[in-house]
Amino acid sequence: MINVTLTVVSGEYHKRKVFHNVVFLQSDNKGAGIAKHFLHVIGEPFEGYVDVNTDRWIGKQFLAQVDIEEYKGKQRNSVKGLDAVGELSENSVASSTKEPAPF
Repeated sequence: MINVTLTVVSGEYHKRKVFHNVVFLQSDNKGAGIAKHFLHVIGEPFEGYVDVNTDRWIGKQFLAQVDIEEYKGKQRNSVKGLDAVGELSENSVASSTKEPAPF
């Protein structure tokens, strides 16, 4: 698991931090595609064997749907969806939020 700190780059929440975990699982495990999708969204190689180099992740921008959830009695941000900038569809996170939070 890789802990990622995201920073909002514009809008009402400019410069706020959101924490997100990217979990790499064996390809036959349910949920393995989540990390693959994250890599795709940030423009990194995502098919076949992937050499994960988090230094290349710095400064990457994408759109994220961030919801607020309660965890252990406290509210926290939770990333629920990701889209690459410029690859939006009718099911994208931007269409499901009032103002997408670009990271």
